[in-house]
Amino acid sequence: DPIAFGRNYFYRLSAPEQVSVEEAEERAQILADAAALKKLAVDYAHPEIGLTSSDPTSFGRNYFNRASAPEQEDSEEAKERAQILADALAFKKLAVDYAHPEIGVTVSDPIAFGRNYFNRASAPEQESMEEAEQRAQILVDAAALKKLAVDYAHPEIGVTSSDPTSFGRNYYSRPSAPEQEDSEEAEERAQILADALAFKKLAVDYAHPEIGVASSDPTSFGRNYYSRPSAPEQEDSEEAEERAQILADALAFKKL
Repeated sequence: DPIAFGRNYFYRLSAPEQVSVEEAEERAQILADAAALKKLAVDYAHPEIGLTSSDPTSFGRNYFNRASAPEQEDSEEAKERAQILADALAFKKLAVDYAHPEIGVTVSDPIAFGRNYFNRASAPEQESMEEAEQRAQILVDAAALKKLAVDYAHPEIGVTSSDPTSFGRNYYSRPSAPEQEDSEEAEERAQILADALAFKKLAVDYAHPEIGVASSDPTSFGRNYYSRPSAPEQEDSEEAEERAQILADALAFKKL
């Protein structure tokens, strides 16, 4: 086995000492803190050294907050100013209307000149949905009462009908139709016939024992290949596993 002669590269005697991940992170953090402390010490001991920066944001200005920018207002102040101007304009209009009553009222809204077609003075009287339904029901009842009155007053008038179902017959319930049986009676009759046939077969078998048993089922003549008399002895899975274990143990003892 080549593993028996191999060595671990990282654990060999001449390998340098290894540090874990936590120790490496702690050492890096200590070096970073030392570099930061050194920079602070140099800045404190040598104030004559100026500050140098390459960040472009250090030299930029905000366009909206520059010294020469006009004064800005937020959305709430803008809404409030617009509302004040609208109120002042409405007050001015009311003051002009009160001080100058000679000025007529002018309007350009077409709704002020329109009329409702259904509510005009010359429109016919309208009825609601309930009244229309009630009137239709009354007319239907009156027509039905009129028909009954005519049928009662003039019995000489025959009954006329154009409905084809008035002249039709049911094929299954006609007088000449054979008697029908429902599904339950049909099932019961079939069961009685099957029982009678079975009793007849038993009576023939009892009365005529000389008649041999005839069978066409192929399974009556078949044999099981594994349980035939000439078949070798079979062993189950547990015995096979136990035999394999015994052979393995014997082989191991032989090797020892």
